[in-house]
Amino acid sequence: MEKVTVSPTLSEAFHYANLSGQILWTVIGVVLLLGAAVLLYLAAKDYYETTKGTVIGIGVIIAFGLVSILAKPIAINISNDKLVTKDYLEQVGKKYILDSCYNNNLMINAAKKK
Repeated sequence: MEKVTVSPTLSEAFHYANLSGQILWTVIGVVLLLGAAVLLYLAAKDYYETTKGTVIGIGVIIAFGLVSILAKPIAINISNDKLVTKDYLEQVGKKYILDSCYNNNLMINAAKKK
């Protein structure tokens, strides 16, 4: 029997992350990125003095925003390679396998369902 690896794509990882509470962190990340964009705009228009500390601060805000959005989905994406037979994959499909892993608490880095 030929074995194949089933892995979630990044968009599928976002789906499973959202099922396990990622939405709040995505909102926080978007707010941080929007805040950094406003600060960059204000700095470009010379509404306040741009110093080295300001640039570092904006960089830190952008980093925290990206980490808030991407950390859990990337962890799910790289941690959930499942080895199955090719016949089984063709029979039930990738979505069924990934859903089954999530529903049976076998998906690594996805919160346990209550």
